[in-house]
Amino acid sequence: MDILKEFGVNEDLAQDGVWFNLGQGTKIKMAHADETNPRFAAALQRWARKHKVELQTGKMDEGDARKVMLDVFIECIILDWEGMNFDGEELQFSADNIRKVLGVPKFFRMIQELAMKHEAFGLDVSENSLGNS
Repeated sequence: MDILKEFGVNEDLAQDGVWFNLGQGTKIKMAHADETNPRFAAALQRWARKHKVELQTGKMDEGDARKVMLDVFIECIILDWEGMNFDGEELQFSADNIRKVLGVPKFFRMIQELAMKHEAFGLDVSENSLGNS
């Protein structure tokens, strides 16, 4: 097995994002939620410094951790979208609207899984093959 071929990441795509087709005319552009994305790594480091005491003492509950991850996704993972609707209304891309759609737990879990999906950001993936050009 060639480790680089199997597990290497296209660093440009990791930062600049990949379009994911969610169906029904909805697409979302996301950066890689992985340490190969410097913005994601920096956001997590800032978060860890800010919440050092809670982390060390085990005082951070699941709800707090989810809020932190939500803030990180708003800051550096979700980059754009097209055709996003919420309760019958088309939503323009904005931080407030990201927060609104990610407030639906099942949708947020799906988005996290896609953003962490290594294959979408692999070395064998090109921007042209993804429609990112």
